[in-house]
Amino acid sequence: MTGLLFQDFVCWFDARMIGREVLLIVENCPAHPNRRFYSSILEGYEIGEINPEKINVLDAIHFINAAWNIDVKPTTIANYFRHCKI
Repeated sequence: MTGLLFQDFVCWFDARMIGREVLLIVENCPAHPNRRFYSSILEGYEIGEINPEKINVLDAIHFINAAWNIDVKPTTIANYFRHCKI
């Protein structure tokens, strides 16, 4: 994710939230499938399909599954609990 791509995304998101009050939380937790979501958007840019709305529920399930089974390491979970003092 580059700054320019993120700025494009925020503009796209903002244009669709007209008349609504929303809070956009941006973070880099590997437990969230954001990285895979953004990768799929970037792949779409490369082949000329620039439409993040095309991601369906099955895609989201695959992103979540990969995030938990591939991206999240036991040390990540341990660090989270240590940070929360649990």
